[in-house]
Amino acid sequence: MGTKWNHSRGGPWQRRLFLIFFLMSVWTGVAAEEGRPVLSVSEAIQSSRSGFEGEWGFVRGKFLSAEELDSFLRSNDYDHLPAPCLWNELPAAYPPFGFGTFFTYLRIPDSLRNREIGLYIPKCHTACVSYIGNRKLTESGKPASSKSDYRPAFLPRKGHFVASDSLMPLLIHVSNYDYADGGIFEPVYIGSKQSIDQLAVSHLAGPLGIALALLIAAMFYTGIFVFIKKDRALLYFGLFCLAQSMRILFSDEYPYAAFFSNLDWQLVVRIEFASLILTIVFFAQLVHALFPNQTNRKIIRFFQLLSAIYLLIVLVAPPYVFTSLNKPYVLAISPLAFYGCWVIVHAFLKGETGSRLALLSLSILMALFLLQLFEYLRFLSYPVLLDHAFLVSFILTQSLLLSQRVGEYMRDLGRKAMESAEAKSNFLTAISHELRTPMNGVIGMTGLLEKTELNLEQKRYVQAIRNSSENLMVLLDDLLDFTLLTRRKFELEQVEFRLDKALEDAVMVYADKIRAKDLFVHVRILPGTPRILLGDPNRLKQILGNLLSNAVKYTEKGEIKVEVKMRQETGFGKGKFQICVSDTGIGIAPHIQKQIFDSFTQGDCGLNRKFEGTGLGLAITHRIVQAMGGTISVESSPGLGSTFSVVLPFPFKREKQPDEVEFCIRKAAIFSKNPEFIESLETELRYLGMEILSSAPDTPGEAVLFIGESWSLTHEPEIRKWSQAGHLMIQWSYGTRRNRLIPHHFVNPLTPIRLKTFLEEKLHTRQSRLAATGQQLARQELKDLSVLVAEDNPINLQLVLTLLRKMGLDPQSATNGLEVLSALKEKTFDLIFMDLQMPEMDGLTATRKIRSDEAIQPQPIIIALTANALPEDQARCKEAGMEDFIAKPVRPGVLEEKLGKWASFLLQRKKTQMKSSATG
Repeated sequence: MGTKWNHSRGGPWQRRLFLIFFLMSVWTGVAAEEGRPVLSVSEAIQSSRSGFEGEWGFVRGKFLSAEELDSFLRSNDYDHLPAPCLWNELPAAYPPFGFGTFFTYLRIPDSLRNREIGLYIPKCHTACVSYIGNRKLTESGKPASSKSDYRPAFLPRKGHFVASDSLMPLLIHVSNYDYADGGIFEPVYIGSKQSIDQLAVSHLAGPLGIALALLIAAMFYTGIFVFIKKDRALLYFGLFCLAQSMRILFSDEYPYAAFFSNLDWQLVVRIEFASLILTIVFFAQLVHALFPNQTNRKIIRFFQLLSAIYLLIVLVAPPYVFTSLNKPYVLAISPLAFYGCWVIVHAFLKGETGSRLALLSLSILMALFLLQLFEYLRFLSYPVLLDHAFLVSFILTQSLLLSQRVGEYMRDLGRKAMESAEAKSNFLTAISHELRTPMNGVIGMTGLLEKTELNLEQKRYVQAIRNSSENLMVLLDDLLDFTLLTRRKFELEQVEFRLDKALEDAVMVYADKIRAKDLFVHVRILPGTPRILLGDPNRLKQILGNLLSNAVKYTEKGEIKVEVKMRQETGFGKGKFQICVSDTGIGIAPHIQKQIFDSFTQGDCGLNRKFEGTGLGLAITHRIVQAMGGTISVESSPGLGSTFSVVLPFPFKREKQPDEVEFCIRKAAIFSKNPEFIESLETELRYLGMEILSSAPDTPGEAVLFIGESWSLTHEPEIRKWSQAGHLMIQWSYGTRRNRLIPHHFVNPLTPIRLKTFLEEKLHTRQSRLAATGQQLARQELKDLSVLVAEDNPINLQLVLTLLRKMGLDPQSATNGLEVLSALKEKTFDLIFMDLQMPEMDGLTATRKIRSDEAIQPQPIIIALTANALPEDQARCKEAGMEDFIAKPVRPGVLEEKLGKWASFLLQRKKTQMKSSATG
C-alpha cells in the first residue's frame, strides 16, 4: 500500500542514501524480482538501517507460511516497507492491537551459499516468531490471532540457518494486545553467523556493563550517605543511579534477560516505566539538594505529584493504559529539565560551591535527555553507544561534584573537631589549674609535715595522705598527656642528654616501692652503647616511668631488669636504641596482649581486680613512642612475667672511656648467687675502668669486693678474712637487711649513676671532694640572693616560702602582679617565682611590664610557677619573657634544681656588679 521509513536509529544522511537507493531500485527493478520483495545479503552485517539493497512486505491480520507466500503475493496487495516497523505508524493507521506478518526474500550471494546466515531481532511488540522457509529461527513469546492465546515477551532473539538456495523466504509473525505500539520496534539484523553473534553480544554487553557500573555507584553513594547523613545529595544521586541502572536493564535490549529470562512480561514492562519515572523524580530531588537556595519547592512538588500519579497508574493500570500515556507524560515533564538548567545556571551566576561541575554535569544530562526525547518522538535516530557515552560522562562529572561536597564536609567536620578539641583543651587547662593549685598545697605541706616529730600512727596517716595525693597527680598528668596525644598536639624537644642520667631519674622515682617489696632491680647498659644522645629526655623518662610503674605494680617478688643497647647504627651519627623492661610479675594473658596498648585496658581487669589504675599508661606510652618514630611490643606468659621492648631512633655522640674518675682502687670482685646481678655489675664496673677479678686478691686493701645479701649469709669465714685483709667490702641489699661484718651497704636499685656516685664517695676521689666543696660554698652564698614569690593562694605561698627558707634564702612575697611591680620599685630582686593566674594582674602581664621597663636594672630572672602544665603554656611563658618554668605541685627537688640552675649565674652577676661599683 505505501512505504514509510522513520523509526530506525539512522541519521539524515542515511535517509538521503535510502532515497537514492530506493529510486534506483524503482528504476532498475533491483528491489523486486517477479513481484517479490527481496533483501540482498552480503558478507557484512546488513539491516534495515545500514543496508538498502531491497525491501520488506507487511500484511495485517494474517500469519503467512512459506507455502502461502508466493500465491499471496500474486493475488493480494500488501504494505511495501524499507524495513520492519511499528504498524500503527504506517500510513494505513492500523490500530496497535492485532497481528500480522513481516516478510521478504533473502537473496544469497554465491560467496555465502551453503554457509550459515545469522538473524537478530532485538525488540518486538510484543510477541514474535521468525521463520526461514518452514524452519523456525527465533521465538520471543507466543504470537496468536487472539489475546487469549498469545503470550507477550520482551526477549531479544538470534538464530541461524544454512543458505542452501539463492532465494529464501523470511517471515516474522508478530502479535500485540497489550502495548501502545505494535510491530517491530528495533531493526532486524541479517548477515554472516559470526558477525551476528558478535553484534548480539555487543548489544547486550554494553548496556549490561553500564547498568552494573551504575549499580555499584548507587551502593557506593548510598553507603557514604549512611555515614554522612547530613548531605542528602549523596542519597538522591545513589537512588538516581539505581533507577537508571534498572531502566537500562529493563528497556531497549533488555539485558536483564541474561540473568532472569523467565520474569513475567507485565512485571518487566512496569519496571521499565517505573524506573523512568523514578529517574526523573530523583534527579529533581538531587538538583534541589545541591542548590536548595535556588530551587522553588512548589515547582519541584508539582512535578513530583505529576510523576507520582503516573507512577501509580503504571503500578495498577493495564499496560495499554500507561504505555499510551508515556508520550504525554514525557512531554509534560520536559519543562522540569529546562527548570533544572535554569536553577544550575542561576547557582553558577551566584557563585555557589560546586555550580561549575553541576553545570557541566547537567549539560551532559540535558543533551542525553533531549536526544532520547527526540528519538522517542521519532524526530531523529542515533547510535545506542552515544547513550552510554553521555551517561558515563554524567556519572563522572556528578561524582566529582559529590566528591567535592564530601571533601568540604570532611574539612568542616575536621574544623569542628579541632574547635571541640580546643575547647576540651581549654577546659582541661582550667581544670588542671584548679586541681593542681590545692594539690600543690596538700603534697607540699604533707612533705613538710613528714619532717616534723610524729609518732608512728601519725606517720602512717601522713604517708597515706601523700600517697593518695601523688596518685591523684599521676592520674591528672595521664589525662592531660592522653588528651594532647589524642589531638596530636605534641612537641618533642631536641636537646643533648645522658642516657644513664635519664635511666637514673626514671628508676629512682620508684625506689621506695621497690625496696618496700624487696624487689631486685638493676639497670644494664650493654657495652658499645653510646650514652650521650640527642632527643627529648623527658619523654624518654615518661616512657620508662610508665613501663617501670607497671612492672613494680604487677610484680610481688623476684626482679625487674632494664636493659639498653644500640640495636642498629643507621649512619651519620644516628642509631636505633632498644630498651627492654622485664619483670617476674603476674604476666599478661594472650587475648589481653592484643589490646594492651589500647586506652583504659589493663592486664588485670574486672570488678574483682587486685590492682588499681586507669589503663592509660601503656596507651600514652604507645602514642609517645609512635610520635618519636619508634615501636613498642610485649612478650608475656601468665605467671612468668612480661618483657616490654621499645625501639627508638636517636642521634648520638661517641664518648671516650671515662678517665676522669680517679679511683684509689682499680680492682673489683663480685660474689653473688644471682647471675643477673653479676652481669649488670660487671658491665658497669668495666665501663668505669675497673678490672674484674675472679676472686679476692691476696694483697691487702687492693680490691673492692661486692657481696650479695644471700651469699654473705653462708660465707662468713671468707668475709672475716677479707675484712682483716683491709679490702673495701660492699654488701648489696634488697632492703634494710645488713650483715654486721660488712661495713658498707649499697641498697637496691642498681643503676649506673648510683653505682658511680657510691664508689666516688667510698673511694674519696679528688673530683667528688671538689664537687662537695663547691656545693657547700654555693649553698652558703645563696643567702645573698634576693628572691620574690608571687602567689595568690596562701597555702601554696606558705609552702614555697618555707621550702626556700630551708635552703637558706630569705624570700619576700606578693599576691598579684601589681604588688610585684610595686615591690620592684622599692627593691631590686635577683629571682622572682611568678604564678600565672592571679587577681588584678596576672603573671604574664606583670612579666611583660617588667621586661618593658628599662628602669628595672638589672632585670630579674623570672621563673613561672603555675598549674598550667601544657606545652602551649610553657610557650606563652617564654614569649612573655620568663626564663624558666615549674609546674605545680612544687616539689622540693625540682625547686632546688631550678634554684641551683640560676644561682651561679646570679651570684656571678652580683660579684661583677660589686667589682664595678668598687672601681667606679
